[in-house]
Amino acid sequence: MAEPVWCGARPDPPRVRARQGPAVRDDTVTYAYLVTVLHAAVADGILARNPCERVRLPQKRRTEVVPLSADVVRALIDAAPSWYRSLMLLAAASGPRQGEAFGLEVEHVDFLRREVHVRQQAITPETGEPYLGEPKTHESYRTVPLAKAAVDALAAHLERYPAVEAEIEDRTDPRKPRTRKARLLFLNEHRAPIRRDGWAHIWARMITNANRLLAVTHERAHAAWVRKGRPDGKQPKLLPVPAGTTMHDLRHFYASLLIKHRENVKTVQKRLGHAKPSITLDTYTHLWPDDEDTTRAAVEAVLGDMPPLCPAKLA
Repeated sequence: MAEPVWCGARPDPPRVRARQGPAVRDDTVTYAYLVTVLHAAVADGILARNPCERVRLPQKRRTEVVPLSADVVRALIDAAPSWYRSLMLLAAASGPRQGEAFGLEVEHVDFLRREVHVRQQAITPETGEPYLGEPKTHESYRTVPLAKAAVDALAAHLERYPAVEAEIEDRTDPRKPRTRKARLLFLNEHRAPIRRDGWAHIWARMITNANRLLAVTHERAHAAWVRKGRPDGKQPKLLPVPAGTTMHDLRHFYASLLIKHRENVKTVQKRLGHAKPSITLDTYTHLWPDDEDTTRAAVEAVLGDMPPLCPAKLA
């Protein structure tokens, strides 16, 4: 007799994490793996039925993205060390994932056309050396237009920190991994590929410095408000960098800018490299303006000449 399989049983967490990575800690992923295995067991005649068929996981409440304010983004950029300033500006101005930004090479930037080409990502494991890998999905391969401010920042960055060849393992073709020299656009202070632990320390320092800059800005705004006689009684508020802010929040900020300026879902999806428009909508639908006036005007343009009452000859 086959050993009973209980739907509530969970695999040993350390073993699973070592084999599949931290994402398996999510109950939904674990459940999906279990359902697949049990379906195969039913198909092979090992089980009469799948014990997970009637199990429904509790729905997780999706936390709505709250974009960073422009003041916070500016403070983060100003708080960055000089060799990371253009990285921060590029992140806010084009929305790459962190690994995509770390994996950019000089030839991926077209200064003439003002574009950046996402062709790979730098993967920074918790232990071991960074390496280059494929982007997250097929749609992550993309070309993103750059504003003049971003192009100028990148040009200034390369003038101050000329590109050097850094040795790094390239796994963009999983069948033919190799070690090569890459002219990475952004390197750490030692002119080497950015490492996870080093970046974490730099990021924490940037948050601290950004909050100091925001406090100074608040003091100046408060002094100006007092000089003007406290108009409206609305005292300026100090809004620090939100707790838990990561570089990914600059990607959300970029998306919110596109949405605010009325880019459509397909365009935002392409710029961010989402696999499907539904991912873009699921993440940012609450940010799209509900333009009631446009809705009214659209209907009015077609039906606005209809008389409110039935014409007399038809009454």
